[in-house]
Amino acid sequence: MVLWNDGSFQIQARHLKPVRDLQPDDVRKFVSMDFAVQSSDPALYHYLETTNADLDVELGAYTNIENGLGIFALARKTELNGYPLDYRTLDSLRSGRLTKHLNFVAW
Repeated sequence: MVLWNDGSFQIQARHLKPVRDLQPDDVRKFVSMDFAVQSSDPALYHYLETTNADLDVELGAYTNIENGLGIFALARKTELNGYPLDYRTLDSLRSGRLTKHLNFVAW
């Protein structure tokens, strides 16, 4: 997998702390990337946004069932695991301006 935009590297830089007091053998190795994709239909999204909202007014029960009470909706989650990065991306992770302080090895 190829990641070339700065946003991908900024996420790494933001969420990983720099390694302090490094010993010569202290490194990080990027092994693979996992993805989780969640999706739902608009009815479920609206229901969750309405029930989780911090509102000062009392809302009635949300329903999308005619002559009934409740919600009919679909939600799906897919996970894709174990995607390795290509050598150029690993090299950028190791020596790029946003992540070189994190002490990654190239491969």
